[in-house]
Amino acid sequence: MKHIFFYVICVFSLFSCFKKSNEIPNFTTNFFDEDYTGDIWFESAGYTELMTYDSISFIRYKFNIKEELKPPSSGGNFTNTAPILILHNGIGVNRSPNNIYSDVFDLTIGTINCFKIGVIDENGIIINQFEECVKYDG
Repeated sequence: MKHIFFYVICVFSLFSCFKKSNEIPNFTTNFFDEDYTGDIWFESAGYTELMTYDSISFIRYKFNIKEELKPPSSGGNFTNTAPILILHNGIGVNRSPNNIYSDVFDLTIGTINCFKIGVIDENGIIINQFEECVKYDG
């Protein structure tokens, strides 16, 4: 009977420690978590004009995850994370959080291209999706 009482006390103590865990606030500040409550977690890194192997010009728009949201322990690179979905004109492409970009073949100067970017969770659902628009100035 004494051993059972001891185990019950240990289990209750263990669960009470989880309530005070420092990781609990991270559930709302980590944009990979569905309970994220922060603002837009990425920013435009501009664009580059490129050409395909068969001489078709296109624009590559790049996006970076904001510095304050990058993991400090890995030099700012993400490991073992969910893919990022970037949507432009209804077409979606999965990207790594370390390399978020979208290619656009409309080179009309003054065009504003809008991109919706979100995280794909383990159930395939897009979470924490935000939109960023970038004007092509040529």
